[in-house]
Amino acid sequence: MGGFGTGAHETTKDCLRMILGNDFNGKTVIDVGTCSGVLSIASALKGAETVLAFDIQPCEREVSSNAELNKVNDVHPFQRDLIAEKIHTPVKIDWVFINIGKDETIQILEKQDFIDRKVTHFLISGVVEWSREKLTEYFLSNGYQLIDWKKSNE
Repeated sequence: MGGFGTGAHETTKDCLRMILGNDFNGKTVIDVGTCSGVLSIASALKGAETVLAFDIQPCEREVSSNAELNKVNDVHPFQRDLIAEKIHTPVKIDWVFINIGKDETIQILEKQDFIDRKVTHFLISGVVEWSREKLTEYFLSNGYQLIDWKKSNE
């Protein structure tokens, strides 16, 4: 088991595998709960044009440093509470990554209007087994389909 933000935690590894298996060229990505920016940086390395990285904790310095180490310029970190605060984002969003719990995920989706804005893809992770069905139902009832599901540990 690895710590959050290191890239060694099971949920982060699963997300990284998914990112590495997809084409992000020219895409706009929002990474919610970015921590150290691992997922943001991976999507930028895979060609994402714009990556907005948000965390409730101060993240700007660490994410910027990690992006610089990886020679990535298009990752923009922000400290924001996306449950309490409505943010201004690009009109077209191709991907939203959320690697936190079910209740927080739904609160963020609703506060930020990501469902109503018809974001093309969501990568949701960090959801415990007993919450997965409710979160899946939430997306299905809003016109989305489940493309893939991975489970590594609890």
